[in-house]
Amino acid sequence: MKYFPFLLALTFLIASCNSEDNTKIPTPPAPPEAKKPVEVKNKINKTDEKPTTVSGRFYITHETDSESEMPQSLVYVICQAETTLVAKVMGDAALVEKNQFSDMDIPSDAITACASWYAGAGDYFYLIPDKRNMLKVFQGWQDEGQETPGYHWKKAKEIHF
Repeated sequence: MKYFPFLLALTFLIASCNSEDNTKIPTPPAPPEAKKPVEVKNKINKTDEKPTTVSGRFYITHETDSESEMPQSLVYVICQAETTLVAKVMGDAALVEKNQFSDMDIPSDAITACASWYAGAGDYFYLIPDKRNMLKVFQGWQDEGQETPGYHWKKAKEIHF
């Protein structure tokens, strides 16, 4: 009986070890109900049909790389209760205010945008609704050493719903 506390502690220690594979991209947690992000909606009028409301938003999670200890962000799009991973970027990504869109060459019909800057380089995203019941995700970048000005916007993904 004198070894019972030791064996109990050893059993607890072994049982609490986590052997999960932590290299997978995690599923984003559901946004907290207390802090609901502002959902932006645009109306798209189709010929001879009732207007369709297209809505989508970015959802961003933050983490730190375990090896380099650099901040990283996972950028998701939430559209009609579906979550889609857009990218994993360096830095702490955040939403961009609508009044900054023109300064960043983001079209005025974009419904939301986000940006991340870290160690002299940045990644940028915005959402555009499409008349074919989809959202288009555009990605841009900037770098302190870039030779051409601008954000180098390109379509990165189409999300159908």
